[in-house]
Amino acid sequence: MKTKSTLFLIFISSIFYAQSSNDLLLTKYSQDDLVTMKKNNPDEYNFVNYSCKNGYYFVDLPEKKNFNDRIFGNVVIDDIDDFNFLLLDIEFLKDDYKYYTVQNKNVLLVVKSIDHINAELKANNDKN
Repeated sequence: MKTKSTLFLIFISSIFYAQSSNDLLLTKYSQDDLVTMKKNNPDEYNFVNYSCKNGYYFVDLPEKKNFNDRIFGNVVIDDIDDFNFLLLDIEFLKDDYKYYTVQNKNVLLVVKSIDHINAELKANNDKN
């Protein structure tokens, strides 16, 4: 009985996770766009789906390192633990990271490069 309950909870959790990922994507793409992309260009779909949650991270503002020449701009994010990256409308660079200061926060938003994200996707696929 415990096994069935555990499997049921895992199944329900995966449904909610998939819905939240899909909800993020629906802020920028229509459902039809996503279906078409998944069918005709699965690599692009996988990239978009992965990068909306994993294409960035936050770091504390460096105190002793001069980083101002690397800053692409400033973004407004009310809650860095719960926001939709796609709403920032930030483009990825092919082979370099982008850095943004976050208004009223003492952190930098670090946006990974396309090459780095693709390497992470390949590493994840190799594990499966």
